[in-house]
Amino acid sequence: MMRTVKTVFAILVVIIIAGAGIAVMALWDSACVSKIASFSTDLAPRTPQQRHNILRAASKIDGMLIRPGEEFSFYNAVGLCGMEQGFERAPTIVAGELRPEWGGGVCQVSSTLYNAALLAGLRVTERHAHSRRVSSVPPGRDATTAFGIADLKFVNTTGNTIRIKASATSARLAISILGKSREKSDIQIITQILSRGRSTIGGETVLTYRLMPLADGSFRRDLISNDLYSIPAYADNNEVKR
Repeated sequence: MMRTVKTVFAILVVIIIAGAGIAVMALWDSACVSKIASFSTDLAPRTPQQRHNILRAASKIDGMLIRPGEEFSFYNAVGLCGMEQGFERAPTIVAGELRPEWGGGVCQVSSTLYNAALLAGLRVTERHAHSRRVSSVPPGRDATTAFGIADLKFVNTTGNTIRIKASATSARLAISILGKSREKSDIQIITQILSRGRSTIGGETVLTYRLMPLADGSFRRDLISNDLYSIPAYADNNEVKR
């Protein structure tokens, strides 16, 4: 009899704790209703396999909550992009060349999310550029990912819980950072191309800055990245659909 009472009590404690957890999660989710920043990219040029991979990866990050001070990892959220995880083989950049690989196209999701994070004023702790320019985002604003090699990470520096909202159609991918209501920040991202050449050794250097608004109406100019994109000698247009 005593063992039965203890078992029932333990079950009630678990139910109460679980219920409290659900209530807290609901409270956090309900607080994340205002759009802090958003960014969208075109899916029209993508192959059906790339679009499939993009929609699958976007669904994995949609609705994710990030607490204040917490670091988000794209690969922790999306995981492996193999056949076992429901992804398909599609064109992707490997060692500077375009070839079919599992999860091809997923980097458009990480690149779109990267831009939304920049516009939200979040602190990016890890980001890697492609070896060549891509067509989905401006140069200097892409974010490639490769399991165990390259990740996209950023920290929630807003002071409140934020939520990622990702949605996609056959034509467009949109990612927003949602949180508590705040005044429009007017954060701007600008890029500067320093050099361009037709060489497999040299290439195009791109500096990317984020202009952060200050209380006096001025802007603080922060260097976000310094990227070098190779430009194949045979190509007049070095953009790659990745």
